[in-house]
Amino acid sequence: GAYAQYAQDKVSAGNLKVQAELVGLQAEQKANQLREKLFGDISNSFAGYAARGIDIGSGTPITQAEMSLKEGGEDIQQIQKNAEIQANSLRKQADIIKSGSKANMWAGMASGVAKGALSLGMLYA
Repeated sequence: GAYAQYAQDKVSAGNLKVQAELVGLQAEQKANQLREKLFGDISNSFAGYAARGIDIGSGTPITQAEMSLKEGGEDIQQIQKNAEIQANSLRKQADIIKSGSKANMWAGMASGVAKGALSLGMLYA
């Protein structure tokens, strides 16, 4: 029984580590989507300015683009930071499960050996 629980805990720990990797991949996907939206918005903004005859190489268009890029970069950093925190939490949970299950397995085996020795002693007593 102790080994079966150890094996089950090992699978659970592995699943948590896979979830941690998925969190990172999802964060990267969100960041890429945000970048695409950001660049699309800036491009559309420049097209609008150009259509109205405004020089897009200076002044308001550039200032707006710089602000958008700065805010977008901060959003991307926050997405990545949150994902890292969540992934680290999942990895730590996996490590706790794994180390606890090893201790429980050894304790269970030792208990089984002790019970066997006690039963053997009763046979010959």
